[in-house]
Amino acid sequence: MGRYAAPRPFLARVLRGGQRCAVAASAATPARLSSLLRPAVVSAAGILAAAPPVAAQLPVPVGTEVLVNTTTYGSQTAAAVGMDASGGYVIVWESEYGCTPEDDSDTILGQRFAADGTRVGAEFCVNSYTSGSQTNAAIAVEADGSFTVVWKSGTPYHYGIYGRRYTASGVPEGPEFNVNGSTTEYEYEPAAATNAAGDLVVVWRTREAPADADRSDVYARVYAPGGAAVGEPFRVNTYTTGFQRLPGVAVDADGGFVVVWQSTDQDGDRTGVYAQRYAALGVPVGEELRVNTETIGLQSTPAVAMDEEGDWVVVWTGAGAEGGGTYARCYEADGSPKGPEHRVDVTQPTTLYDSAVAADPAGGFIVAWSRVTNPGVNGDIIARRLGADGALQGDAFSASYSVAEHRLPALAIGPDGAFVLAWEVWTDGSAYGIIGRRYRSVLVSAEEGPDDGLAFSATPSPVEGIGRLRYTVPEAGPVRLVLYDALGREVAVLAEGAVPAGTHEAVLDAAGLTPGVYVVRLTAGADVLTRRLTVAR
Repeated sequence: MGRYAAPRPFLARVLRGGQRCAVAASAATPARLSSLLRPAVVSAAGILAAAPPVAAQLPVPVGTEVLVNTTTYGSQTAAAVGMDASGGYVIVWESEYGCTPEDDSDTILGQRFAADGTRVGAEFCVNSYTSGSQTNAAIAVEADGSFTVVWKSGTPYHYGIYGRRYTASGVPEGPEFNVNGSTTEYEYEPAAATNAAGDLVVVWRTREAPADADRSDVYARVYAPGGAAVGEPFRVNTYTTGFQRLPGVAVDADGGFVVVWQSTDQDGDRTGVYAQRYAALGVPVGEELRVNTETIGLQSTPAVAMDEEGDWVVVWTGAGAEGGGTYARCYEADGSPKGPEHRVDVTQPTTLYDSAVAADPAGGFIVAWSRVTNPGVNGDIIARRLGADGALQGDAFSASYSVAEHRLPALAIGPDGAFVLAWEVWTDGSAYGIIGRRYRSVLVSAEEGPDDGLAFSATPSPVEGIGRLRYTVPEAGPVRLVLYDALGREVAVLAEGAVPAGTHEAVLDAAGLTPGVYVVRLTAGADVLTRRLTVAR
């Protein structure tokens, strides 16, 4: 996860770089990559001129899904992404068979992209040490485009956390370096974040030797701009019973940071999500705090992001009293919660995994998660925008458009609100590949009039062919239902005239419309309701 916003920090991807809660693959999966990359929703970007006053940024896809990896032998999995101040971005991932077909061990690969999505240079191998397994990649990209990749390296008898710095042009700044410092323990699940000044924080999970020990801790290490380590690694968690794991981190403009992780048995029932704040140089601020208020079942796989004001949000997968879902909780810069946790995903009988989150410079956050409908066969990547206070803005939307298993999203946002999603997909029945997709933000009044008694819905959603548009008005009187494109131009008047109070239906024939994002405006007397509507093929 990553983003940049001046003068506040660029925040690199904080989703852990490993496969967590991974779903077992099925060799019977029929989808082929050629069908995965078919055109989907494409839309122009712009300000809604003729539409209602703007109030929210809503995501609009730019182009289609792109296969990131050029290496196709073996599986390509567990992507991480970071973005610089110009909108350029870097995606890294783990490759099953190394940098060449002759290698027989996992390795870390990367690919740079310009802001318009074109490749910059060729795919590159990050690690120079090729013995054993190189996995769990994470990345932190600075404002000027320089970046640091960290990963887990080692053999079945010892794992360590290593990193490598790169210039903005993708040239390595020296060899890979050790992060954790220890040679007697087992280090996993690294995450990294940086800010505009280049302050870097790396966090990871440490498990005491032997590898089957019944406890583990979260550790962190701070690096100054330029890459010099500031002190030694230190333990983050103060509760030391059971497993502390799956850390994420976000860094503010002054070098302060927040670490989040998953803790076993600490909240009284299985796992909970915890956080610890730090001032610059790793000075603790206050005590560790529990993020989740629901303590029934598993609260797991947390991720964290921080906005340009220093406020932060934690997202995680929860399995509480109302079933599994993706949850979020927002905090002030001083660590005080803005309110209780709340559910982000659309409630449905599916399995949710692995949240990612990034802060939007315009205010608010983008959250993404994996939704599995048929393990090993079907699953997609869902995303949604939250306001600065965590309030839901617009509908959740699917980033993936094929019948295949899509999972493990990574997310990065640039200074103009454009963002990139990357994830892994079961490609051809034998291996995974890395998919990337770009989005830009369009200003629309997505939540106008929620308390006026007006309501609107579309079936199917996205609309394909004939759409049934249902709208509700609380009082009899004149109404007008209008469809606008993303540039604010009036496309069609769907309903106009006097209607009684209640629910009514209009029909939209979308066969002649360009696939993309539109806006529907319902006017009833002095009340106005605006909603986004997506047309697909």
